[in-house]
Amino acid sequence: MNHSVNILRLHESVEPLMREVGRFQLSLFRTDNLNVQVKADGSYVCNADLHSEQMLKECLHSILPEAAFFAEESGKSGQGAYQWVIDPLDGTTNYVRGIPYFAISVALTYNGNSIWGAVFNPVANDFFYAIKDHGAYCNGKRLILNRVANFNKTLIIVGFPYIKEAGYKNILNHLPQIALHSYAFRHLGAAALDQAYLACGAADGLLFCQLGWWDVAAGMLLVTEAGGQVSDFQGNLISEGYQSFVAGEVEIHRALLDILKIGSS
Repeated sequence: MNHSVNILRLHESVEPLMREVGRFQLSLFRTDNLNVQVKADGSYVCNADLHSEQMLKECLHSILPEAAFFAEESGKSGQGAYQWVIDPLDGTTNYVRGIPYFAISVALTYNGNSIWGAVFNPVANDFFYAIKDHGAYCNGKRLILNRVANFNKTLIIVGFPYIKEAGYKNILNHLPQIALHSYAFRHLGAAALDQAYLACGAADGLLFCQLGWWDVAAGMLLVTEAGGQVSDFQGNLISEGYQSFVAGEVEIHRALLDILKIGSS
């Protein structure tokens, strides 16, 4: 597949930008300079989100002027086969509470499919990126998912939406089975960063529901390019309108799907 942008070298332009945004976020982290509001879904938004998104959009436009945007805070703008999908501050709740687990997520899609994606954790200085059909990397090292023989040795990450309706209750209903049969589970609060650490082997599987396209467009490419599987709870492919998400090494992904079929709602 030929593209008007060289995706094999795209990280050379985007990584310095994401690191600059990360430095800005750290300059406000745990300070009194945050202006925090609550959105309709109960999640936080703050001035760090908004300014980070503006910085990203301005510079990404200069890198690929023909690309449209789909950003968490400002929505969709522009038209075209290429689209930048942006979560300017993944894990805003953690950020405004002073918990050092948050990230910046940027993906480039082509006709709705992720072809390049990056997630940057400014606290740990971990820069992850993936290129469609060319692998996933963290700080220059090629990533391969963990191969775990038994589900009872796994660490599973779960995520919950802020609105406590059907999707929230569905995951809550399955949590006892996951907790009993895995080694441990975690709820960390930053879905894109969760996927990045799954891709590098820090976790073995993850599941969540009712999040945005910006939460997965980059992260799921990291997972699949590291050898993993992603789908919704029914095993269908993930696209912009997805409602649920499960990922892991092939066998762990299958095991999670089996658990999710028990008493599925």
